[in-house]
Amino acid sequence: LTRTAKNAHDRGFQVAVHAIGDRGNEEALNLFQRLQRDGKIHSSRHRIEHAQVVHPSDRKRFSEYGVLASVQPSHLMTDMEWAKARLGAERLGWAYSWKSLKDEGATLLFGSDYPVEPASPLEGIHAAVFRQNREGTPSQGWNPSERLGLQEAFELYTKAGAYGVFLEDKTGVIAPGMWADLVVLDKNPFEVPDADLRSIQVESTWVHGEPVYTASTHDVSSLESEGAEATHSEVETDQPYEPGGAMSDPVVPPTPRAGEVDLEGEAELQKENSDESQAPGATSEEPKAADGGELE
Repeated sequence: LTRTAKNAHDRGFQVAVHAIGDRGNEEALNLFQRLQRDGKIHSSRHRIEHAQVVHPSDRKRFSEYGVLASVQPSHLMTDMEWAKARLGAERLGWAYSWKSLKDEGATLLFGSDYPVEPASPLEGIHAAVFRQNREGTPSQGWNPSERLGLQEAFELYTKAGAYGVFLEDKTGVIAPGMWADLVVLDKNPFEVPDADLRSIQVESTWVHGEPVYTASTHDVSSLESEGAEATHSEVETDQPYEPGGAMSDPVVPPTPRAGEVDLEGEAELQKENSDESQAPGATSEEPKAADGGELE
């Protein structure tokens, strides 16, 4: 795994490792700890997909190595029924701990994991904000101390997602000069009762200013006259995305736990031959976005 990841890292690719359990996330972070030696680890924006169960002492390592936590909140809605039986009480407290990860400086971005879970971001937003299943239980949320705010959840599906694929200067917000990628909703999510958030419908979807989806009851030609931008007024911003972790902070490796890689005792990784051909279009200066360029 280290050899494969280093080959991709050295050629400027963004590496994504799928890890769900606490041991898997620890091993993935150990991998990125090895890669950080060349000083380019933060600009690479490598990712851990899922980051579902993370030991509390590993949370700060995401920001130390510039690793993004790419999580899918809607898993909580289905996993809560059986997670305790699989994880036990102690590990259950480490699971789906998105607020704690953010508080420790990790940069999060949200996705759906479709087709495993529904593609709708509103499903994941409901899970992140209320931490309830699709029946609305438990009433106060599952491990409610990990609930995120509605504004945070929207940004993690939009601005943060763009940052995760190196497109924060082009999309992720509704602002002059940015790509006109947006949806028009039938209700303002910041004004509806909590229970109605998941029932909000998409009236139209726009990509680069062109409609690519229109609900049967919606006339896209009337968007301007209806003032559809009001739906987005509370989430739009012209500020670039600033991730939770300070990317310029010096890297200070943590004290290894049992089973964690010890950099002092590990032999140096073998360097590739200098005449080895470069991957087409890849450079060590400009990491490739996960879309079409990541190695999983």
